[in-house]
Amino acid sequence: AVTSLGEGAWSEELTVASVTSLYPGAPRELAVTAVASRSFGVGWRMVDDPQSENVLRYVLEVTGGRNATTTFITLSHTDCIVPGNGPCYATIDQTAFAELETNTTYTLGLRALNVYGASVASQVTSVTTLAGVPDLVGSPAVSSVMQTSMAVSWIAPASNGDPLVMYRVWT
Repeated sequence: AVTSLGEGAWSEELTVASVTSLYPGAPRELAVTAVASRSFGVGWRMVDDPQSENVLRYVLEVTGGRNATTTFITLSHTDCIVPGNGPCYATIDQTAFAELETNTTYTLGLRALNVYGASVASQVTSVTTLAGVPDLVGSPAVSSVMQTSMAVSWIAPASNGDPLVMYRVWT
């Protein structure tokens, strides 16, 4: 402590260790692979240093879609240290991410988690899923039945990113 008369004696020394120094390092080289209409793959690496050890899981942050929402997907990989086990890969499909849509762009970021907390996010990347085949056509309804013709109607299916060009009807 200091007054106008001078400086007082020092008290005991206190050492504080920051727990943030124990957080894992950020995942690196986040890349998209194997893009399809209702799935995509991601790959990443971890630097071989003490901060990257003991990762319990990874969390993929996915932003985008029809409602521009953010979803967090837990990936259970733990062995992604280079040169140890090499890069990790995960497939993201509708089992892992129910809101996954066709012909849609998503922004991706990845964090590693250990017992102390989460790393900073990886560099972000993006993926655009491919267009897909149309959904199932709604149940047909028949009206105006004549001797040689009839009127048939149905609810149009979702086109899933590619315009509908025709319907096939069998009698």
